[in-house]
Amino acid sequence: AASAPVAASASSSSSAAAPLSGGGGSIADAWHDLQDRHTPTNWILTGFQERKNELELIGTGTQGIRELKSHLCADRVLFAALQVFAVDDRSSESGRRDKFLFLTFIGSKVSVMKKARVSVQRNQVLKNFPGVQISFDVGDPDDLDLQALARKLMNSCGAHKPTFFAFG
Repeated sequence: AASAPVAASASSSSSAAAPLSGGGGSIADAWHDLQDRHTPTNWILTGFQERKNELELIGTGTQGIRELKSHLCADRVLFAALQVFAVDDRSSESGRRDKFLFLTFIGSKVSVMKKARVSVQRNQVLKNFPGVQISFDVGDPDDLDLQALARKLMNSCGAHKPTFFAFG
């Protein structure tokens, strides 16, 4: 298969964290909203409540990966679903296909005990996001590099590779 150029695009946003929307709502509703092409939502952030084994919706956003990165905390384990579009921009065809990424973020200040629970928790969380195409583990928000994510996505595409990925 011929390889397409790897390019990534993302909307610009300020580095300051925008207010989270959707906190405290239903994870299932947020996932449905994320999958709906008619809504602007392009990421969901979840985590387990402190001292409880209950998954909570922390929030949703519309400004893409940069906005999501601004809400990652060094002292938490967080799980996110991110909508990405595989864009075909060729003369013979054009289109956008949804791709859904699952991110496991383990902050640099997370205790050893919390880190030990991540593999079990990840499997619990993934049950809320059927249809996720690829998963990434991240320890630092700066690891969410658009070019690196685009390369990993390109490698997972099979024979029909897009021209580039749009990260919202």
